[in-house]
Amino acid sequence: MSRKSHARCEAGENLEIISKGYLSLFVDWCYKTAGVGDMLSAGGTGWQWGQSYAITADQLKPGDLVFKNPGSWSDNHVGLYLGTDANGNMLFMHCAGSSGVVINSYSGFKYFRRVPALDG
Repeated sequence: MSRKSHARCEAGENLEIISKGYLSLFVDWCYKTAGVGDMLSAGGTGWQWGQSYAITADQLKPGDLVFKNPGSWSDNHVGLYLGTDANGNMLFMHCAGSSGVVINSYSGFKYFRRVPALDG
């Protein structure tokens, strides 16, 4: 079953994302669109986990991967760290079911990882 989600980018253009239920496709699309590369394309969240390395919350920078439950790939959730809001709350971009792509402070993300391409 396909699900269409819409997101607004800063430039205001409408971006259509077909997630097909796989959150990892959204993260892969973000990396490709930003010109970072296609290193996250070969698989799902398990692949993305393996292509990144652990960092602490204090080391997070925009574009880092965030995971909910990496020990259970069937119940995992992946998103991107964006920064913090005016109150210091961490902000994440991810696919949230019928809500589509959202930016919020989802408290389920507990595991933080970085793709080596972002080390520059």
